[in-house]
Amino acid sequence: MRILFTIGCLLLAGMLHAQHELQGRVLDASDNAPLEQATVYFPQLENGVITDTDGNFHIRQLPEGTYKLVVSMIGYAAFTQSITL
Repeated sequence: MRILFTIGCLLLAGMLHAQHELQGRVLDASDNAPLEQATVYFPQLENGVITDTDGNFHIRQLPEGTYKLVVSMIGYAAFTQSITL
């Protein structure tokens, strides 16, 4: 009985955490052309997406915290930045 109660509390705590979203657009720095199929990824969360044909991305259900964001694409230098949600 004690094990089930502990698991129930952990599930409830997980549901109470605030969820955040991150959206944006990935562009070529030289001519501002949108980059299709660029990867936008949070390594610590193992969560990411690929940009659409207009370079747009939208990542949902991100937990609060500070994480490293990595944007990469073949033929381009990777962009890395710390993001606080």
